[in-house]
Amino acid sequence: ISESSSSAAGAKKQEAVVSEFNELLSSQMTAQRKHFDELRQELEKRHSAEMQELEERVATAASLADEVQRQLDSLKEGALALEKSIADTSAADALAQRQRQQLEALSTRISGEQRAFEDSQGDPEERKKAARQKRDREVAELQQEIKDLELFLQMRRRCEASADAAELQGSHLLVTEASGRKGARKPRRR
Repeated sequence: ISESSSSAAGAKKQEAVVSEFNELLSSQMTAQRKHFDELRQELEKRHSAEMQELEERVATAASLADEVQRQLDSLKEGALALEKSIADTSAADALAQRQRQQLEALSTRISGEQRAFEDSQGDPEERKKAARQKRDREVAELQQEIKDLELFLQMRRRCEASADAAELQGSHLLVTEASGRKGARKPRRR
């Protein structure tokens, strides 16, 4: 019996070792499960926080993208308005250029007409001036003729009042105004 009791004691011992091993394994497995559960929960929390942060970043990025899109749309509208303004300005500039050219042509034509008018108005003035100069020359000539006639009449009177008519007939007299005024004569014969 001793063998059987030793074998039963061995089996009990073995069973006690297996039971202790199972308890140790069970406690180790529970500790590990608890440890890994804590790690999993911590990882899930971190992952959740990271996901939340990423979602916030995505929302912020979407908001910024929407704002950028609105600004881009606004800039496109501004660019279209600016292009229209440039086209309008260009058209206005072209119109102003044409009007300036037309005004210059009109100004040139009016200047030419004004010069022609002034020239036509200037001709009568020049004619009047020429007529005055001609009249002045005629008056000067007539005054000279009057002086000559007065001198002739003066000489004739002196000749009649002086000497012999026969003596004066074939002679030439030279009378100067100075000597004529004093009554002196100089008869010369040929």
